[in-house]
Amino acid sequence: QKPAAEIKTFAQAGEDKKYEQVEVKTEDYASVLFEMEDGTAGNFTVSQVDAGHKNDLFIEISGSKKSLSWSQENANQLFIGHRDQANQILSRDPSLLSSEAAERCYYPGGHIEGWSEGLKNSIKDFYNCILAAGDQGVWKMGRKVTIFTGQWADLSFSELAQIMSGIGYDGLEIACWGDHLDVQKAAEDSSYVEEKLEILAKNNLGVWAIGNHLAGQCVGDRYDPRLDNFAPEKYAGQPEEIRKWAVEEMKLTAVAAKNLGVEVVTGFTGSPIWKFFYSFPQTTEAMIEEGFEQIVELWNPILDVFKENGVKFALEVHPTEIAFDFYTTEKLLDKFDWRPEFGINFDPSHLIWQGMTPHLFLRDFSERIYHVHMKDAAVSLNGREGILGSHLPFGDRRRGWDFRSLGHGAVDFDEIIRELNKMNYTGPLSVEWEDSGMDRIYGAEEALRFVRNVDFDPSNLAFDDSMEK
Repeated sequence: QKPAAEIKTFAQAGEDKKYEQVEVKTEDYASVLFEMEDGTAGNFTVSQVDAGHKNDLFIEISGSKKSLSWSQENANQLFIGHRDQANQILSRDPSLLSSEAAERCYYPGGHIEGWSEGLKNSIKDFYNCILAAGDQGVWKMGRKVTIFTGQWADLSFSELAQIMSGIGYDGLEIACWGDHLDVQKAAEDSSYVEEKLEILAKNNLGVWAIGNHLAGQCVGDRYDPRLDNFAPEKYAGQPEEIRKWAVEEMKLTAVAAKNLGVEVVTGFTGSPIWKFFYSFPQTTEAMIEEGFEQIVELWNPILDVFKENGVKFALEVHPTEIAFDFYTTEKLLDKFDWRPEFGINFDPSHLIWQGMTPHLFLRDFSERIYHVHMKDAAVSLNGREGILGSHLPFGDRRRGWDFRSLGHGAVDFDEIIRELNKMNYTGPLSVEWEDSGMDRIYGAEEALRFVRNVDFDPSNLAFDDSMEK
């Protein structure tokens, strides 16, 4: 029988209670019953009285259908108990571990690993904190630093993961082109997803965002032959087929992100009115409104799929997109009625050369910053160069502005970090490395050091609090 009312089995202490002092000659023992927030009950025991257990930690989870148990003295095996089938013993296998767990393991399957690696990981964490601070020589914990793989798609995903792990990056923002990520396969084939995650885990890398800029551009752009480079070859010269492919590709991207355990997709929307930005021949307000409405009409069904999969789309505010500065971003968010699935991938390099102050953009749209690119640009107007680039390729010294490796341009990253701290942004800082005048491996290494050094935690006190007698 079960009591219908709440029953307490422990006596309440009080003045009327009498106690007898008892000498305890055994070792320590304590057992505590607890209840978690979701109602799960448990028992926690600490004991030094069980003979034969030298240094054991035992964890058991009992569910309605299965149970799991693990013992530190037999650390490489996990017991899985079943009610309706044979029990199982799962042996440690690095390929089955999450990226967070895999970075704590060092031996291949079949090799004993346990207590000594715990000590090694503690020492590793200590020195990684010191190394992360670079030349500052202080203990510093920052945000995860990733690198966008889009500019490295000439390398295989496996090769690039090995390179970036060796440099010291925490993870990759994976581009959905090259062999880096096929969104259809990632949406439909679990073994393909496992293969990608295994490569990341093998190289101690994580993934917090994927980027599908090329397909996104094809969704909303007014067609010209350049879009043929972004779509499958069979659709070349067929604007409507390219758009249909792109819409489906972006829907699959949301599913692929979910399957990878990622909550943010970065990318472009395209723009049917970018070609009208100079307003000659004359551009009417009606033409602009029609362009914004077309983007909303095209993208709302895509964003519905993002919502279904618990994933957010972060538009990289960027010339050639329908939102390329403050007012066009504000207008686009209004047009989407500020639906939560649609936000911003903040990239200061696209704002600085337009004459904007990037950290103020961050402040104004703080609630919609879903991802951050670390990217720099330099403006070099000397009376001859023009701000529109003069139809000169990137890297040409005659351009009025150009992308630069981090720290070699005009962006004030100190102010950006302060704004990110103020808005409690805890996502990754993703290096999008572009500099036609610098070796890219050297640049990737230098960029990582730059981000580690410029990122700092906010203060938890006022500096003048102690200025009193």
